[in-house]
Amino acid sequence: MPKELLHTALFLLTLSLSQFNTAASQRSTGQCGRRNVSSMVREYIEPSFTRIQGGEEAIPHSWPWTAQLLRDGYHICDAVLIDQSYVLTTSHCIAPSPISLRYSILLGGHSYKSGEKYQVVGMSIHPLFNKVWSRAYDYALLKISPPAIINENVSTVCLPTAPPPPNRDCVVTGIF
Repeated sequence: MPKELLHTALFLLTLSLSQFNTAASQRSTGQCGRRNVSSMVREYIEPSFTRIQGGEEAIPHSWPWTAQLLRDGYHICDAVLIDQSYVLTTSHCIAPSPISLRYSILLGGHSYKSGEKYQVVGMSIHPLFNKVWSRAYDYALLKISPPAIINENVSTVCLPTAPPPPNRDCVVTGIF
């Protein structure tokens, strides 16, 4: 087996094993993917600057798995909480400086640099990131400490078990 394939297999196996029991038990008990917003209808808000065309501000805490990734205290990217100890983000956000002590995660916030701070204590960039083509395999796993406290503003996302069906709406969340 080529070295790159072995690294990919080990990365995915590590991710799968670390999440298998947690994700399966969370999905079966309904603990992941829970949004603590009773109504998704909101009053009209004056449009503001958004990075996503047609994007709009979400109801506060309606996407409780959305996280902010900070490097040296500055917001650089978004992430998603997949387990109390792990967040998933993009490799291009951490590849320029893969030193975990420089990074922290904010969970439970609704605006720029708000929420509870957690230290990144480990990181794993996909071994094929940028090797096949530019930005290929652009995801990374970050371990945080202490483990996140799940509450009304912080929850884990359910990891997909299959691609979304055709012609279904998909939602993109982020801080900006």
